[in-house]
Amino acid sequence: MGEMRKLYPEENALILKHAKVYTINLEDKKLQVNAEGEEEGLALNDVGVSYINSRNLYSSFFIKNTILEAKTLSRNESGKYKTYKATDISEKSATEGHVFFDDSKTTTISYPSVTAGSITTLKSNEEYTDAKIFGVFYFSGYIPTLQSEVTVKMNKNVQLRYYLKNCDGLQLEFTKTTKGKYNYYTWKAKDLAKYHTSDMAPNLRYFIPHIIFFIPSYVDHGDTTKVLSSPKELYSWYSQTIKGVNSTSSEALKKISDSLTVGCKSEFQKVQKIFYWVQDNIKYIAFEDGLGGLVPREANAIYEKRYGDCKDMASIITQMLSTIHVKSYLTWIGTRDIPYRYSEIPTPIVDNHMIAAYKDSTGKVWLLDATGKNATMQLYTSMIQGKQALIGIDSSSFELFDVPVVSKEKNMVYDSLSAEIKNGELSGNGELALSGYHKIHIDYLYSNLTAEEFKKELTETLNKGNNTFWLDSYDIEQAGQREKATQIKYKYKINNFVKSYNDETYFNFHLDKKELKYLVNDSRGNVPIEMRNTIHEITCVELKLPEGFDISFIPDNTSYSNKDFGFSIEYFKSAQTLTMKKYFYCNKLMINPDDFGEWTRMLKFLNKSYNESIILKHK
Repeated sequence: MGEMRKLYPEENALILKHAKVYTINLEDKKLQVNAEGEEEGLALNDVGVSYINSRNLYSSFFIKNTILEAKTLSRNESGKYKTYKATDISEKSATEGHVFFDDSKTTTISYPSVTAGSITTLKSNEEYTDAKIFGVFYFSGYIPTLQSEVTVKMNKNVQLRYYLKNCDGLQLEFTKTTKGKYNYYTWKAKDLAKYHTSDMAPNLRYFIPHIIFFIPSYVDHGDTTKVLSSPKELYSWYSQTIKGVNSTSSEALKKISDSLTVGCKSEFQKVQKIFYWVQDNIKYIAFEDGLGGLVPREANAIYEKRYGDCKDMASIITQMLSTIHVKSYLTWIGTRDIPYRYSEIPTPIVDNHMIAAYKDSTGKVWLLDATGKNATMQLYTSMIQGKQALIGIDSSSFELFDVPVVSKEKNMVYDSLSAEIKNGELSGNGELALSGYHKIHIDYLYSNLTAEEFKKELTETLNKGNNTFWLDSYDIEQAGQREKATQIKYKYKINNFVKSYNDETYFNFHLDKKELKYLVNDSRGNVPIEMRNTIHEITCVELKLPEGFDISFIPDNTSYSNKDFGFSIEYFKSAQTLTMKKYFYCNKLMINPDDFGEWTRMLKFLNKSYNESIILKHK
């Protein structure tokens, strides 16, 4: 214990051991998969007790988790360890409190008598109902791990494929051995650092080391059976799960589809009408029940109930279009939380979302994700940008489609404001125009919050200068109108912003420096910065020159530009005003560690400009 404290003086707890052994058997042409796990945690001090005194295990239709042994080892007064068996074990729905039943369960183990120096241990067993579902192993976690090890023990007639993610800097020890009818694949790592949580970080799967396993095929009595050797096998399975869904349409569903599309001059307009109707009228509520996690519900039932999850929204869109003889397709896709592609890892781990897809007469693919309220046909949900979609064409054919990242020009923020100085106070009018994902966000707030709540949120959005920014009033136009930018006209005040010394007055045009939140510090390590969307922001500030003053200093125009990100700052002078125009852009959704050097140089250059003020001098 004392030695561990010396080796890890800054840590509160350690994972002494993190191990798992997957066993894959082949019986009567059926794959059987289970995994035995073992964990040991050590509390180095009183704070570290909270890190190891409880543990959650998860079970579902696909994975049954069983506790084999859970105990605490605590030193007594003589310095010897005493064992305390964990008996405080509770189980609840993983979505307890949700309005729908979900078969996922969370088992919580509360360890007894945990104090500084205690060790908690857990042995558990996982049984998989389908070999297509296994398996992911994370080598490290949120506290340092001294020993991490995973083994796959599998029948020699079963093929194994694996994919190492974020393991380049890891000193992994890999061995493959054979004993009897089994092959053993083992990966070991020691002294793994904890992963860092940082602002604007993507899902941990983007940066912590882990390994993904899947089974391409197996041979039994000379016959080869493919399991997940390519996206073809994955789609074959998905296609079977949806077989028979929406085999009939109710009269009510056909009637609403016909009425919505009366007078439409093109097929595209028909698709648009139905897509927007589902957005506006089917309430999104996420829920699953066993295979319900994969299978969409019947469109007729969704229409009657007027709610559903992503699969259900895709189901009703495709069926409504089918009633008016327009082809569309159920489509599987992963959100941006998942950094994998079907073409690399053809397993269910790649996706967690379902949408609809439509091809127009030119062959262009349109993605219809009705979970994104107020989004246009041209603007699919932010969370699927850059992802790979699996479009189900028919029972046996599919297409892989790379979702484009929405260009920065569609995500415009244009903030234009006048400014006037009176007794050290800055005041004026502003006009904010929002398009793309910025519009969707502000429209959502406007339609779902009270007037008081929305003004508070809008104040945060518009906040400028210092903490005395005051939003006097505002008017909002075109909110909820999908095809038009939302316009917000506002009046504001900022106290104590203008500084004067002797006969000189200093004014900094950069009332908003929000880009500096993206600065990378040393503690960030290899954690990328994730953007919600590409950035295209223009800010114009027009200062009315105070009477009796001349401008004695104007900062130089500056710019920094590359293909991925940059900015420009320009000043324009007239007889009565001085105007600053700033443009900031970013074409990327993820600033990766390889980008940090250039990104930091750009932001430091920008910050230098932010620190420069104009100087006004008495005539």
